[in-house]
Amino acid sequence: MPKREVRVAAAASPNISKYAKANDVRISLARHGNNVRLTVRDNGVGFDTAAPQSQPYGLVGMGFRADADQGR
Repeated sequence: MPKREVRVAAAASPNISKYAKANDVRISLARHGNNVRLTVRDNGVGFDTAAPQSQPYGLVGMGFRADADQGR
């Protein structure tokens, strides 16, 4: 697994544990040509994806990690 995806998955794990209250978590990685898709799914309580995020944590932080090194 590329390092970038490991960092993103590592960021998702404590968030799921701390906030989602999930008891089922599935993380998958798939390559499609030159692209890689990391999917994180859980059965947690969820959140409003349209709500503004005030600090670079959670999804914003994972986005920063995914964009690090221009996707390399």
